[in-house]
Amino acid sequence: MAFDTDLNHLHPVVRDKVKNVIASLERHNIPLKLLEGYRSPVRQEELHNQGATEPPWKSPLQYGLGCVFAIDEEASQDQRADASEWWNQLSQFAEAAELEVSNVEKSQLISPRIDVKKLFKGHYPEGGDESWAKNLEVHITYWNKYPKPPVPNLSSSQDRPFSPQSERDEKSTQ
Repeated sequence: MAFDTDLNHLHPVVRDKVKNVIASLERHNIPLKLLEGYRSPVRQEELHNQGATEPPWKSPLQYGLGCVFAIDEEASQDQRADASEWWNQLSQFAEAAELEVSNVEKSQLISPRIDVKKLFKGHYPEGGDESWAKNLEVHITYWNKYPKPPVPNLSSSQDRPFSPQSERDEKSTQ
């Protein structure tokens, strides 16, 4: 299965931050590249069946809120001796871009303070755009297994964005 590296499939809250990380890597001649942006639920299921802890729809990557980096295949063996330093620098660039390194994998960057349970209920971050929403809609619609999250609707007030404020409001009404 091909990896999705189309940055337009990432939520805009993450997209520009990932672009900044990529630019920093290039500026510093660090041979890490974007391996995967959006991750389909089919791919997540494959990974889960191979031992990954998160099943489909339980990872920020299925919502376009994370990405994975890898060492560029063209990096020489001599260059690869610096790989541990590259991951440290990726972490620094991620922090500067206001992304977090996943506690699951050092190569995975995610949007901070993401609650996947809320995403699964349709509480998507504010600022979603058509390219993100259409991609997510296609994958949700064609996912033939249940449960699955609701399709984002950019024009609907039913899509309640997740934010610390909305979380407090929800708790106060329970």
